Amino acid sequence: MSEVNSEASTIKKRGKKGKETTTESTSHNKEIPQPIEEPKSKEQKKEIQNVRPPIMSLIDWILVLILIVLATFSRFYQISVPQDIVWDESHFTKFLTWYFTGHYFVDIHPGLAKMIFALVLSFTSFEGANELKVQWWIKNGFIGTSDWKLLYRDEHGSPYTTLRCTSAVFGILLVGVTYPTIKAMGCGRVAAFLGAWFILWDNLILLQSRLILTDIFLYFFNMASYGCSFMCARTDLSFKEEIFWTFMTGFMLGCAVSVKYTAIGTMGLVGVHQAIAIFTLMWNSEKSKVQTIIQVSKKAIWKSFLMIFTISSIFFGLWILHIFILPYEGQGTGFMNEEFQMSLVPKLSVDGGTPDPDACPNHYNAWKDCGWPAITQKECESIGCCYDPTSTRKWCYPKGIVPRTQMSLVNKIKEVLRATWSNNQGETVMIHPHMSEWWEWPTMNCRQVPFGSVRPKGKIISIGNPAVWWTVIATFFISLLVGIIYSIYKFTISTKTIISSSFVVFVSLWIGYVCNVVPYMLIPRSKFVYHYIPALEVGCLLVAFSVNFLIHISRNSKFWLIIANLFAFSLIIAIFSAFYFWSPWTYGFQLEREEHNSRKWVTKWGVF
Repeated sequence: MSEVNSEASTIKKRGKKGKETTTESTSHNKEIPQPIEEPKSKEQKKEIQNVRPPIMSLIDWILVLILIVLATFSRFYQISVPQDIVWDESHFTKFLTWYFTGHYFVDIHPGLAKMIFALVLSFTSFEGANELKVQWWIKNGFIGTSDWKLLYRDEHGSPYTTLRCTSAVFGILLVGVTYPTIKAMGCGRVAAFLGAWFILWDNLILLQSRLILTDIFLYFFNMASYGCSFMCARTDLSFKEEIFWTFMTGFMLGCAVSVKYTAIGTMGLVGVHQAIAIFTLMWNSEKSKVQTIIQVSKKAIWKSFLMIFTISSIFFGLWILHIFILPYEGQGTGFMNEEFQMSLVPKLSVDGGTPDPDACPNHYNAWKDCGWPAITQKECESIGCCYDPTSTRKWCYPKGIVPRTQMSLVNKIKEVLRATWSNNQGETVMIHPHMSEWWEWPTMNCRQVPFGSVRPKGKIISIGNPAVWWTVIATFFISLLVGIIYSIYKFTISTKTIISSSFVVFVSLWIGYVCNVVPYMLIPRSKFVYHYIPALEVGCLLVAFSVNFLIHISRNSKFWLIIANLFAFSLIIAIFSAFYFWSPWTYGFQLEREEHNSRKWVTKWGVF
């Protein structure tokens, strides 16, 4: 949390008596951020833009390339294993194939990730069942088509592998975007590489990058949002650059919240960061209070408007697309109100014909159940409905053609949001054998989720990298203590009242970590260990920032500078060593029982 530092070779400062002095910068502090202070004129701002070094140098891009190569290998290695659907893959494969058949469905989250999966699937050999080849499945009250089975036994290959590769690509992009995000925070090369290294070799993040799950999309858009926000808050940008980075921040946030509602934590970090950055501009300004307030308020208003408009456009635009793609009744029909249900088009059955209003069974109304699972034929007919002997659940349906109604788009969007959010929250706590609570996640003292097995002795579970997770939680509390001490010194003892941009970043990261945990404190439904990853992402940024701070305060002592860099290097070694040790649970390598138990450091780990 440095005070005034410079990226130029010399800085001209004006003393109290108007004399100019020149200060030489060192090689160690050239990448430390300057305090957030608004340039006093357009000419000064243009001069700063002309002399500022680029955030990413050639060496930085070479390091990013190395990280991407390692991420590509680690994420694509044996990506077809396990050769079966595991965990929530069973849900998402159904959802994305319904985008092909048009059956309306309700998930607990928005649909961007599922739409991306469906888009990729459209370029494969997969062909959804047409109107005359619909295979119905009815199980545990869920109804739909069995198109998802075609993903695993397609005569031209295995489209499910392609879908897993889609997750892998976003996992690679996550690693690639982490490095420049940390550089945008004002950190140096060592810290940026270390932070990306944490993301690269976390076992659970890597596992999420190898399956047909939507979480990895959220992780990528979260990290991209942070990077854009840090760029957006820089004071040496031209007006066009400010517009661009503000728009990109809104765009990435809109994508994040369109993947999962829990991205509200991401919005919290970005919102806090932008608010503190704006406040700091006023605090550091040497202009009159009135002039400062007017100038900063204008910037805050147009930035807020552009960001909110962009987020809303993406979020609601994708919901509108979701509604238009899914015009037919399906799994989600029962979650909607009666008006929405009546606006959906019935999906015709295998006969494909026009129903006789008085005929039974009436497949035209196959989605309209007017009975109950155990209803008898006599009971069904007594209430004026058709008894359907072709249904595996022996449901009965209304006679005649049930009239369709029109529903306004605005009301449809309202109902879709209500139904999705209601399912997201859950009415009661669902007991699941692998569920865990938010306070157990940081220390990894929690149950792990089994993601399948690889015969005969391989296991895949949701283990994270203990070296990453324990370093993050330790850094969280140590940095809090240091931040409190620094704040007391800064605002009560020190005569230097300028707030540095590094302090803004620190406060934003610390609050952002909390913001990504709070949503799971409020959700009553069952929660799992991988829900902690968004907070872990911020924690990795906080570790990188803290290491950069150590290197910076050690810059005047060659001995302590070497110690600080050796500490960073030791973390790099520890992270990879821990990843390698627990990698059999990530890839499903064959281990004997004793070898599995040797990795079970916490009683709750594993399912052996």
